Amino acid sequence: MVDGSPAYEAPELLARVHRTAHDADLGGHRAVFARTRPRIEVWTLIFGLIAATALACAVALINEFITVTDRPGDMAGCAFGLLCVAPFVALPGYTFVTGLYRGTFGKPVLRAVRLDLYERGLVFADYGKLHCVRYDTTVIHRELVRHMLYGLLELKTTYRYDLVDVEGKRLSLTHEEAPQVTRWGPAIEHDLARAQLPSVTEKLYRDDHVSFGKLWLTTRGCGADRNSVLWSQVNQIAVINGRLWAHVDGRWLPLTSTSLAKIPNLCVFLALADQLIADSRGQGPAPA
Repeated sequence: MVDGSPAYEAPELLARVHRTAHDADLGGHRAVFARTRPRIEVWTLIFGLIAATALACAVALINEFITVTDRPGDMAGCAFGLLCVAPFVALPGYTFVTGLYRGTFGKPVLRAVRLDLYERGLVFADYGKLHCVRYDTTVIHRELVRHMLYGLLELKTTYRYDLVDVEGKRLSLTHEEAPQVTRWGPAIEHDLARAQLPSVTEKLYRDDHVSFGKLWLTTRGCGADRNSVLWSQVNQIAVINGRLWAHVDGRWLPLTSTSLAKIPNLCVFLALADQLIADSRGQGPAPA
């Protein structure tokens, strides 16, 4: 690694990422989103909490030692209690103070975060751990939250994408991990929908029914809960204000009350719905 170069460009890390992508047959490299983040020492916080608790106990014992001295055995018992508590205060306290000093005045410890997008999947590297995802086999849940001030002014928008990697483990990608979420988020959903649409379409015409959580699709229509519409009635299905709506007869109707974060592979559902709406009007399949 060249001095001054970011940690996410370390040759060892790059080699592991490319080897993982090659072994999973992810195809050509598309884009990378990388950054370095401060390493949060969780144990420092834990030791600090332990030290604070132990210190509170020590203060209580000291108070008892000072104020209660007129009964036999009180002073000896309190002294013994203080002696027992002292190590539990000193060791975590020392760790907390030294960790706080290093974090404030010492050399910052950074961790490398990389999100590499490929034709057929992605590789995410964080804390030296790698997660590999194939678009044709994974399941994705998307959660987008707009934080509003009194319902009028948007303060910020948070993003979260939950996927399943090739080992069956859950992978959560947020706007805080990899930069430019408005680029890599839609790119993942687009490529995932394109990868899974052929197999889902085949299943639909074979079984005449495909489910996405509480949502379902047939060649005639779609629905959820007690709501259903025919493709011949639908002009468009879209996400509006965090909910799924169908444009029917000139008005928007809620298709489901289920939160979008609970709908698996929503991007595949939307792509398939667009295709079926186009087919119902004789326009042929919509482009992926």
